[in-house]
Amino acid sequence: MKKRVSLPAMRRATWIQAGVILISAVSTAIAQEDVFKVASWLVGSFESRARGEAGSAVSPSKREFMVARVVQDPVVFTDALYLYVEHRIDDAAIPSRQRVFRLKKSGRRVRLEVFRIDPQILAPLASDPQMLTQLSPGDLSKEAGCDILLEAQGDAYAGASDPRSCKSDWQGSVYVNTSIRITKDLIVTLERGYDENGVQTFGPTDGRGYEFRRVAPDSLINLISPSV
Repeated sequence: MKKRVSLPAMRRATWIQAGVILISAVSTAIAQEDVFKVASWLVGSFESRARGEAGSAVSPSKREFMVARVVQDPVVFTDALYLYVEHRIDDAAIPSRQRVFRLKKSGRRVRLEVFRIDPQILAPLASDPQMLTQLSPGDLSKEAGCDILLEAQGDAYAGASDPRSCKSDWQGSVYVNTSIRITKDLIVTLERGYDENGVQTFGPTDGRGYEFRRVAPDSLINLISPSV
């Protein structure tokens, strides 16, 4: 004989289910808002005074610039928000680093994924911003193990890569630890490489990151997409 479920119990179960759905919807909306906010704080032009730490050829008198632009393509880049990011020392003709960041929600946090760009298009991207319209997913290769989960911390978002997971062979390293803190007008990054014995091979030894201060904003038109 089947046990009958009372009407109050059924109502309680319905309320619980509705509550779970509501919480899930609210969490998704918050996460999407966080993705957009992180992207809007990253996009623009930033300047930092190079510190010339051990293992670097950069003079302390040099300035380092970071520029982030939105990769806008409603056809091929629909799974997340993509940003093209380049670093340049003073007025150097060639950037010291060019990457693509992919920002997407991950629970209540924002996942920042790093992609290398096909070397054949690095120079065109550096000289002509319009080349971003020619970028395709096939031009990108993900840096495995280098994801950063960003959490809201007051008026900032901050996070770090998992220890020893982001591989690197720069200056005898086997892995690199990266942390970043993002606010509306200031980005602080810290990258430190280590060899197989855990001895630091590059990066600041005092634990202080590079401070990139905003010098110019950029357009965020059409930045957000329903599919983010």
